[in-house]
Amino acid sequence: MTALGLDAALDLLMRIAAGEAGARGEPAGAEPMIDAIVVGLNMLAEDLEHERARRAVAEALLQDEHDAYDASPALLCSVDATTLRLVKCNATLAAALGVPREQLVGRVLAELFVEADRLAAARAFAAAARGETAAIPELGLARAGGGDLRVSTSVSWSPSPTPRLRVVWRDVTHERRLEAQLLHAQKMQAVGRLSGGVAHDFNNILAVILASATLARRRLAPGHALIPDLAIVEEAARRGAALTGQLLAFSRQQVVSPVAVEVGAHVRDVDRMLRRLIPESIEFALEVAAGEQVAFIDPSQLTQVLINLVVNARDAVAGEGRITVEVASVDVGGAADVVPALDLAPGGYVLCTVSDTGHGMSKEVQAQVFEPFFTTKPVGEGTGLGLSVCYGIVRQAGGHIHVYSAVGVGTTVKVYLPRHGGASVAAPAAEAVTVAGAGTARATASHGTETVLCVEDDDTLRRLTASVLEHAGYRVLVAGDGAEALASLRARGGSVDLVITDVVMPRMSGRELVEVLRAEGRARAVLFLSGYTASAVAHGGGLGDEVEFLSKPFTPDELLRAVRDAIARGR
Repeated sequence: MTALGLDAALDLLMRIAAGEAGARGEPAGAEPMIDAIVVGLNMLAEDLEHERARRAVAEALLQDEHDAYDASPALLCSVDATTLRLVKCNATLAAALGVPREQLVGRVLAELFVEADRLAAARAFAAAARGETAAIPELGLARAGGGDLRVSTSVSWSPSPTPRLRVVWRDVTHERRLEAQLLHAQKMQAVGRLSGGVAHDFNNILAVILASATLARRRLAPGHALIPDLAIVEEAARRGAALTGQLLAFSRQQVVSPVAVEVGAHVRDVDRMLRRLIPESIEFALEVAAGEQVAFIDPSQLTQVLINLVVNARDAVAGEGRITVEVASVDVGGAADVVPALDLAPGGYVLCTVSDTGHGMSKEVQAQVFEPFFTTKPVGEGTGLGLSVCYGIVRQAGGHIHVYSAVGVGTTVKVYLPRHGGASVAAPAAEAVTVAGAGTARATASHGTETVLCVEDDDTLRRLTASVLEHAGYRVLVAGDGAEALASLRARGGSVDLVITDVVMPRMSGRELVEVLRAEGRARAVLFLSGYTASAVAHGGGLGDEVEFLSKPFTPDELLRAVRDAIARGR
């Protein structure tokens, strides 16, 4: 090939492309040069194709990396090491916090934490940005619907292209909750063993004191000056024996004589005695469901449980109010059916409920109510053994006891006793009852396509309820409290077929929410949920006469039946 120069070669290629080449004589050696150029172009085309393939692979890898980042179960984000503001986060973190991703990017990292942990978070991540290696404590990320997410933190420092912190959070909320439950169970077991051991030894001492005082009194001549003193000693010993009996009941070491007891009939038998414990200013109601409610328990211990619970309710009301004792038969299909999860094996149970409209208890108090000698009463007005004794008796009978309470609302204590003999006693209709019009026929359909708004401040329960409804075909909207639900519906416009709402919630209660929604015509039907019983909530005021009510805990089937009933009533 002769050297024509780059310009001549390009000129030749352009004329070839235009169809002019060959029309007149070309310089000698042009054809070999054209062949060489064609070969070069082919090689260039191959290189371009390889480059495109390489870029496609790189883009696919980047997309896979992005998809893996978003789908990771860990909570991931990148933070500018200078400003400590979020540059990037994955969808898992946004979903866990209940905040759109675009609202997270650009925020100062410390703002993501609950207020109590923000200072510690700011200091820890500032130290990490300076390259210091220090353990970051478990902190709480704030959720949009309220509550916090306890997380453990891993941080790595990346210098390029700009200095960044790569943060990995692992949600340990459930683990810490289980640990707390285990520690509480171990503490109760340890206290029970200690109480039982002390009670047994102390009973021996009391037996000596009581017997000696009695013998000494009998040996004295009638009218002796020491007789009243010995009588005081005897009475004190008997009171001490009663206390040790309560400790033994708590530790489940008391000698009992369990028999098959028809709980409803037993409660009716002790009704008069229970009423004598309550002043006339407090209304007392006894409600026993139809059918048999047979449990295997010592009748005297059952009476003791009822007395302790009613006396506690009386002291909590402290004036005018209402106490309700209810007995019913319930069925638990499996551990996943119970909401919230209780330590109940699948099977049939006799449910005995004592509710009051008293001052209620805070969550901190509820966490200690079953501990021996814990009491909120003034010194000298309570031993602190009432609920701990109930706990021991019920657990010894193979059952479970649970407390629902809210300050200013009241308290409901539910006692689950295993139903005896495997009797196939039909449970009352889902424990979901209408406060008025109880004779209404219950719907049997368990699926639907209606739009349902679920309002519940407990995140776990809210998610579980929504999942059950969605699997049954319903379109589900969720909110963490009444104020959030109201704002969401107003922004959405129109109405929903059913509002499922807890009765007691922060910021705006279920009662207040329903009043506003009904006034605005945004709810065709309402289903109330509560850990309290229907009677306790109804007499608390504000529900009205035409509502559906479902008592916690409930099974998914019970929820779906109650939903169909409520929607049917709203039409």
